[in-house]
Amino acid sequence: MRDPKHVTDSDAVLVPSQFMADYYREALGLSCTVLPTLVDHEQVRAERSGQDFVVFINPSVENGVYAFARIADELGRRRPDIPLLIVEAQGTEETLAG
Repeated sequence: MRDPKHVTDSDAVLVPSQFMADYYREALGLSCTVLPTLVDHEQVRAERSGQDFVVFINPSVENGVYAFARIADELGRRRPDIPLLIVEAQGTEETLAG
């Protein structure tokens, strides 16, 4: 977080996961409220297809595209049997090339 003042001066902080609530409590001493998920995971769970991938969704700098590029490079050399699947929903080819 670039400037924790944005959240530490807030009256309330809502977060999407217990992980994030724990992180803010440990990092900033901040008490957060975890929002309940609106997704019924049992209803949207995919059947096993028999295909396994390392998946990266929305390739962008903010989502760690450079770290993923490093992981992909290492996997290509060490474990070429593990396929990669990149799903673009927000990023562009320019993001990956840039």
